[in-house]
Amino acid sequence: MLHTFTLPGGLHVLVEELPHTHSVSVGCFVGVGSGHENPPDCGISHFIEHMLFKGSRKRPNPRLISDAIEGIGGILDAYTGFESTVYYAKVADIHFDRAVDVLADMLLFPCFDPRDVEKERRVIAEELRATEDTPSELVHLLLDGAMWSDQPLGRDIAGDEAAVAAYTHAQVLAHWQRYYTRANTVISIAGNISAERAVAAIAQAFEAMPEGAPALFVPSQPPQPGPALALRTDDSEQGNFCIGFPGIPQDDPDRRAM
Repeated sequence: MLHTFTLPGGLHVLVEELPHTHSVSVGCFVGVGSGHENPPDCGISHFIEHMLFKGSRKRPNPRLISDAIEGIGGILDAYTGFESTVYYAKVADIHFDRAVDVLADMLLFPCFDPRDVEKERRVIAEELRATEDTPSELVHLLLDGAMWSDQPLGRDIAGDEAAVAAYTHAQVLAHWQRYYTRANTVISIAGNISAERAVAAIAQAFEAMPEGAPALFVPSQPPQPGPALALRTDDSEQGNFCIGFPGIPQDDPDRRAM
């Protein structure tokens, strides 16, 4: 059974009790992604996702963060999309409190060491170059760009090298402060845990999270009104192509049939 709660400040908590399992998964969905970015800060949401694994108040280096979950046989990971940035952990049910503590510490008290910011620029620059050298990935980015042009939906979620090289430490910190708030976050929990215990743990662990407000997307213009072609050539022996066209909205009742 799914239980829904709204804590003070607008923090939404969803709990699915699955007593037949021996594990618990916790996901923190922050309402910020590349769809909230302008060209000068494109990729900054993805950049912050990386930075939150670099150190937190209780665990000031990446090894301590990963060991806190992976050392007990759990999984800790994250990803950034157009609409949200998601951090999640899966652990044995006896380690539920540990998972909540690690995630809360990462989201609420990241170190943002300026030295790590500089290191991460190089890491993400390498990721961007790797995508350029991987035709099966690049072809999708070319399609997005052809359909949406210079809009958030038409850009790489990871940004571009020029933007990543230009972020200031203050800019990164301001982006995190603006979006990592109670009203802009949903936490979901599923596994062998009671709804009462789960929501109590979240309320305590995320008590220090500021209230904030739900994020707004950067307005998008309609997609390419007619045919468009994006072509990139190289000396490889294989070709990759991708075809796209406007569909129906995600909230359309016929979406599943499509």
